[in-house]
Amino acid sequence: MHANGPGNCFPGAVFVSGGQVVKLRYVVLTFEILLVLCSVLIAWFGLYVLYRLFTES
Repeated sequence: MHANGPGNCFPGAVFVSGGQVVKLRYVVLTFEILLVLCSVLIAWFGLYVLYRLFTES
């Protein structure tokens, strides 16, 4: 069995140095914000479709 990093707590985990952690946090934060925005857009579109469906008649 090979050690993946300090402590080997999580197999397959990626261990990075200090400066790269900050960049990684910004990347993760950016994609989390994009995920939330896409979720809001999908929910809005679904509600809009339902609204148009029931108000057309």
